[in-house]
Amino acid sequence: MCPVRLSAGLALLLLLAAAQSSPDPFGGIPNLDIGAYEVAGTSPAAIRKDMDAKRPADPNDGTPVDSVAHWNYRWRLQWRPDGGCAAEVTFSGTVRLPHLVDDPKRAGSVTARWNRYMAALRTHESGHVRFAWDQAGRLRATLEAGSCDVANAAGQRVLEDIRRHDVEYDRETGHGRKQGAVFP
Repeated sequence: MCPVRLSAGLALLLLLAAAQSSPDPFGGIPNLDIGAYEVAGTSPAAIRKDMDAKRPADPNDGTPVDSVAHWNYRWRLQWRPDGGCAAEVTFSGTVRLPHLVDDPKRAGSVTARWNRYMAALRTHESGHVRFAWDQAGRLRATLEAGSCDVANAAGQRVLEDIRRHDVEYDRETGHGRKQGAVFP
């Protein structure tokens, strides 16, 4: 076998192409609004400083974080003729991520590092909203398990379980740091 050597530029292009061809971690999640706050800088330290000044707070404890995900469930209950409860459940979510504005003075290696960080950050935030979205069937089944008189309280218990999962997920992953969401 013949060894292959890649130039730094070709290696960067291959890495970027692979990152762009990877599946969207948010794919298949309905009613999801992905927004951004802009950050700038040419060096990792300058980018971090700008991000630290603009980043959002964790909704659970107010700690500043690089990105944040929120999810929401709404439901409408209706008595069925058999005395049971029918539930119409709607999911929505928002994610706020940093967006690095283009700067022709920024080195390609800094941009490549940023892109790796963003891929990990998107994976982390998708873990929050994907878990919440995956609970839709459980929520609907819980709401419809008894009468409409007790459905709201039962549904709130499911939402509390999802919230506890969010807190535990952040604790286990260090808000994504253990998943590679570290910059610089």
